[in-house]
Amino acid sequence: MFRWCRCRANFGKEAALMAGLDHARRGAVLFMDGDGQHPADLVERLVGHWIDDGYDVVYTAKAHRDNESLSAASRCTASTR
Repeated sequence: MFRWCRCRANFGKEAALMAGLDHARRGAVLFMDGDGQHPADLVERLVGHWIDDGYDVVYTAKAHRDNESLSAASRCTASTR
């Protein structure tokens, strides 16, 4: 079963995540960015890790960012020092 939560305005990512958690009624919550950053074909694999492998939390992280320029990556690196 899927539930859809639509925010009336852009209140930020954290507020949207909390709204999703507040509306959750079953045993699992799956958050995915709507911009295609997370491929939908990963859903089955992620749910499999949760159900078949017994994990409580399953998440993804990018190994590398092919579509970011070097200057953007440099700015991020420089701003964290």
